[in-house]
Order: sequence, then structure tokens, then C-alpha cells
Amino acid sequence: MRALGAACILLVAFMLCRAIAESERRRIRESEEILALLRAIKAGIACTGRPLGEIYRGFSSPALTDSGFLARLSESEDIGIAASVGNLPDGIQSRLVSLSASLGRNDREREGELCDYYIAEIAAELPELRRESLLRAKSRSVTAAAGSLMLVLLLI
Repeated sequence: MRALGAACILLVAFMLCRAIAESERRRIRESEEILALLRAIKAGIACTGRPLGEIYRGFSSPALTDSGFLARLSESEDIGIAASVGNLPDGIQSRLVSLSASLGRNDREREGELCDYYIAEIAAELPELRRESLLRAKSRSVTAAAGSLMLVLLLI
């Protein structure tokens, strides 16, 4: 009976470690897709001069759809409001809020410059986010594994 309890604890710890790692991967995927969205906004404004709402509705991303970001963006037509939905890092959220304060209020050239600026800012932040995400996933996984091993030792 103790062996079964120990096996259950180890299984739960393993599943928890996988869930933590998947959460971190999802966070990075969403951040990368934000870059793709900003590039689509820039192209939509610079090349066609389409309204922002139309650009938002025309963009598709599985990661941002799953997080609810695109639904909120289509509903509110404000990238700053949509930034609060999902699993985006704080730095990217604050940049999107700043961008939304200026987006749609300038001429095409200025809009393109704004998009370029925020694309460069977020792209520069991504390598550090990847590194931090990997470290965070490892430390949380080690903590879960160590805790489960302690419980197993107490059971046996």
C-alpha cells in the first residue's frame, strides 16, 4: 500500500513538472506571436492603410487564440486592453499598453516607426525571457520533485 502511495506521489510530481514546463513554453510562444502581430500591424498600416480593427481581426495565431488574447483584441480593438489577457510577461504587457496609447493617432510613417520601435524592444527582450523561463521551469520542477521525494521517504 505504501508503494502505491509513493508511486502516486511521484506520478503527480512528474505531471506537475510537465505542466510547469508547458506553461513556460506557452508564455514564450505568446510573446513570439506578439512580435508577429506587431509586424502584421506595421504591414497593414504601411502598405494598405487598413483600420486597426480590420488588421486585428485578420490576424491569426493559435497561441494567442488559445490564451484569449485575440478574442479580447477583436472585442475591444485595443491592444493595451488585450495585453492583460493571457500569460504575457509584465515587460511585454507594459510595452503593449504604451503602444496602444499612440497607435492609430499618427500618420502612416509615424505608425511604422512606433511599430518598429516596439518590435525591436520586444525582440531584444525575448532571449532574456527564454533564459529566465528555462531557469524558472527548472527550479519549479526541482522543487516539486524534491517535495515529492520527501513525502515518499516519509511514507516508506
